[in-house]
Amino acid sequence: MVRLKQTGFYHIVLLTNSLIFAGKKNVKIAYIYGNFALFIYFNGRFLLQYSLFSIIFLLIMDIKSTTKLLGWNSKYICSFRGILNICEIVLSYVCVQLLKDTCRPAYSSSTGGFVGSAHETYFYLCSFTCMIITSILLFSFVISQVSCIMMERTVLCVLFWSICCLFSFLTSIILFFYVNGSNSIEMFGYSHKVAAAILGCINSGFFLINAVKSYKSCRRSVERTIIFKSLSHLLHILHA
Repeated sequence: MVRLKQTGFYHIVLLTNSLIFAGKKNVKIAYIYGNFALFIYFNGRFLLQYSLFSIIFLLIMDIKSTTKLLGWNSKYICSFRGILNICEIVLSYVCVQLLKDTCRPAYSSSTGGFVGSAHETYFYLCSFTCMIITSILLFSFVISQVSCIMMERTVLCVLFWSICCLFSFLTSIILFFYVNGSNSIEMFGYSHKVAAAILGCINSGFFLINAVKSYKSCRRSVERTIIFKSLSHLLHILHA
């Protein structure tokens, strides 16, 4: 009886410490750490099985709670990542419009199609592509929480945001130096193109933030998968 009381006491203490250590950002992971500390401290077979069962149960319940394919995920729009995606779409759209309105014959009052140099064309295509793909990702994250959780923890998102950051920055810098070359003040739509280049550099910073956050989410997902597989392997050994 004394042993059981001590077990319960240390269990509460370790669980509380794990919650404090985790900063209350992820209760399930903190609970896993607490259970690990518990069975390592007591080194008991029964307690080890109990800890493994409780950890796997929490992980399964967490997976089951997010298995609904379609569902309105309004929280994502209000989150930092959602606001960041909206800013990226808006800035990309503004850049596209600035280039579209100025890359035309100077004597024409209508657009008359896109008539720009190679530097302007590259910037236009990069901004338009980033705007379309970011809009598709944002829409899929809003209508499906599963897509939001799974996509943001994959290497695909890390690569996409990194490529957007790189190409957006390069095309913006190239466009900025191109319009500020010799006799560029007389260029038609000079101020619009400079503004587009500056907004493109700002947008590349937003893409960089998204890439870093996606990398961190991907790394946490890999660590969690390793923990889950290790626990399943230990549980299989115990029942063997």
